[in-house]
Amino acid sequence: MKIKQYVILILGFCLALNLTGCNKGSSETLQAEDSLYISESQEGNSLEGSYVYENVEMGFSLEMPRTWEGKFFTEKTQEGVSFYHKNKKEGLHAELFSIYIFGTEGDWENASPEFKEYHALELGVREGMVYVRVRPSDFQYNPEEEEESVIREYESMLVESNLIFDSFRFINEKNPSVEQSDPSKVVLEEEFVTEDGLTYTLVLNRSDIESEYYDNIRIYKEYTSKKECVFDLQSQDFNILGVKLDEVPAFYTYEDQNKDGIKELYFTESGLLSDYPRRLIIGYFNETFEIMFFRPIYKIEYQDFDGDGSMELFGETIPGQVSYDMGFEEVFRLQNNKYYHAAVATKEFADLMQEEALKRFNKERSIKNLNYLIGRYAYSNDLESIDRLLLENEQMMAPYIENPDYYEDVMYISNIFSMIEMYEERWQWNHDNDESLAVSE
Repeated sequence: MKIKQYVILILGFCLALNLTGCNKGSSETLQAEDSLYISESQEGNSLEGSYVYENVEMGFSLEMPRTWEGKFFTEKTQEGVSFYHKNKKEGLHAELFSIYIFGTEGDWENASPEFKEYHALELGVREGMVYVRVRPSDFQYNPEEEEESVIREYESMLVESNLIFDSFRFINEKNPSVEQSDPSKVVLEEEFVTEDGLTYTLVLNRSDIESEYYDNIRIYKEYTSKKECVFDLQSQDFNILGVKLDEVPAFYTYEDQNKDGIKELYFTESGLLSDYPRRLIIGYFNETFEIMFFRPIYKIEYQDFDGDGSMELFGETIPGQVSYDMGFEEVFRLQNNKYYHAAVATKEFADLMQEEALKRFNKERSIKNLNYLIGRYAYSNDLESIDRLLLENEQMMAPYIENPDYYEDVMYISNIFSMIEMYEERWQWNHDNDESLAVSE
């Protein structure tokens, strides 16, 4: 390698190693006169075409240049995580930088001035622990042994890395802090205002621009060129919410259906993934968005069954599979900002529906109303009431039971034992899956 090229590389590396060390007071902006090589490597490179790297375990994210894709890898270390330049030669790689949890603020304050000035940069403090960026202590490749193109790529990435650290953000275990959306993949972009006066933007995305379905929901705060993503459905460990693009305008609402004084976001998928479409409710709590409900259900309704002032969510979650199947309705109680299946409340709701059916029959004693009442008793596994009704109304049923023309009028009566067996299994499931009891405990 020519001496001039080698000197240029060393100058470029010096600036990349620590801008404040070789050019004090100029850590934010790279000046063209600092180095001819740096000027060339910076040309055309910016973070406008970036993507988000997340380290959930350490709880931070960085915006990485798209030009870095496939050119680096990370390794977990005892102190944190190190980023390395990839080399085609097996076993060879060069460190770009590391992110360490250095220690407490006191530990950082006591660190040597030389270490802070030439090698480390404080990125932020979380729960009393200082996160720092650490540069490699020396040039990682031997210019006399490595290919010039490899060294140039590595050197360019060292310089570009100085633009990365301004994007350092803390994240929680579920949500990304920063997200760069591809406008071509945005299906819907709409602002909404919460009760505390803050403006957020709802964005629906699709991973594949050719897809007829969108597959993610994101919510952004202060929707600017550097967006802060405060909710990302795909990072919540839930399957995607499939909705056809032509159904997007009608598939969601922002309203206070449960009458608690705070609006929620309601979404409904296209129904291709289950017998009933899954319905998603996203609630707003102290400037954060959380999933309150995400299950298949025919229709969401609310009612205060226990009189405590809080509305329970209820609806049919299992559709009828045969003519005598009445489906299955569940009740969900709100606990810790989420709706959980409540077994006792579900049984109480079944009893309430049974009482309504009895009132209807007493008001009009028809074969149709008798059939529905017996169906409700079979639903609730109330065998004693079924026996009593059959005995009391034997004369009313006689003309219909043996006549196939009237099957619809007596389909529950004709299939009592099948219904009882079917609902016995469902009530066992109801008991075994009482989420509200688990939450209470």
